[in-house]
Amino acid sequence: MESENVNRDLLLYFIITYAFTWALWFPAVLYTNGLIGGSYTVYFVLGMIAPFGPMVSAFSLTLKFEGKSGFKNNMKRWLNFKLGWWWIPLIILLPILVILAHLINVLLFRGSFPVATIPLWLIPLMFIITLLIDGPLAEEFGWRGYAKPRMEEKTNSLLANLILGFIWGFWHLPLFFVVGFPHHDFIPLWLFILNEVVFSLIIAWIQNNTEQSIVPALIIHTWMNLIFVLLPLMEPTPGGNYMPWLLSLIIMGILVVIVIGFYGIDFTRKNTQNS
Repeated sequence: MESENVNRDLLLYFIITYAFTWALWFPAVLYTNGLIGGSYTVYFVLGMIAPFGPMVSAFSLTLKFEGKSGFKNNMKRWLNFKLGWWWIPLIILLPILVILAHLINVLLFRGSFPVATIPLWLIPLMFIITLLIDGPLAEEFGWRGYAKPRMEEKTNSLLANLILGFIWGFWHLPLFFVVGFPHHDFIPLWLFILNEVVFSLIIAWIQNNTEQSIVPALIIHTWMNLIFVLLPLMEPTPGGNYMPWLLSLIIMGILVVIVIGFYGIDFTRKNTQNS
């Protein structure tokens, strides 16, 4: 793909993604801050549609510039399930690292280990619900399916996904002004963006070794969101204890450094073999 076309595609993607989502989240910002009236139900529905901005942007631009045949080819790549099994244990690794962060918090910082209030049999159902309506499905066709490979044409995967992680995190900014929403009430913006950056790098590593399929991204993103329910990484109070969350990101950051040591800054086996 020509450099000018890549620049055009990325610029249009980010403009459409941000405009679609922020336009639907912004009314809730005004409503919850008492600046406009209306129905809570209406703003709730708009808020549920808003996260589909990345998907709408990716799908519309793909159809416009690559046509129906290009769209079908991209869908085959995005939803490729024939990826081998090597990456599957990494799905289990995520909750293990979170548990480790909690244990360190208990042993070194006198924190308390979270008590799970959700029965194990309910986790598969919650996983499906989280995948469908809590962001992963709405977002990953855009962030990892459309934007990521184009950004990696401009620079190495490490830098591309550091930038993409920041853009992904900042895209959530309106939620930090919606009174009554977790982002507004007790999540620090800097910690949230750091979280998106770290996970962007982890997803890039797995995706770059699974033929750019977004299936691993969908699963990891879903796990990431679900972990906050199963093993909360923070106290749900303003100024609460964020140490477990910070520790988990440090541990995952160490994992990223190890991955770069073995795979290189493009997160691929090929890169490692050629170095």
